[in-house]
Amino acid sequence: MLIEGWITGLVSQLTGALYINQSDFTIWDANSFGVPLFVAVDVADFMGPVTGSNIAGYMAFDGTCSDAGSQVSTIDEWDANMNTIQFVGSVYTCNS
Repeated sequence: MLIEGWITGLVSQLTGALYINQSDFTIWDANSFGVPLFVAVDVADFMGPVTGSNIAGYMAFDGTCSDAGSQVSTIDEWDANMNTIQFVGSVYTCNS
């Protein structure tokens, strides 16, 4: 397995997870890796998430302040436990 040594090194003290994009998730059959996965998705240009039993969360990039509410609602519908939105560029707050 591609990440077997990495997993072995983490198991003793940490819970490892892998950050992977949707394309690599499919190409590498990442659902078979046996570790929690965080899948990168472009929330601004997105047709729907890949699914799998070990997806811990979706890391949505290219979030926008003008549409943050609907983007959060969309991500909530994907039923993963730990999701985030990463905002475009150097936006640190949408309260400007």
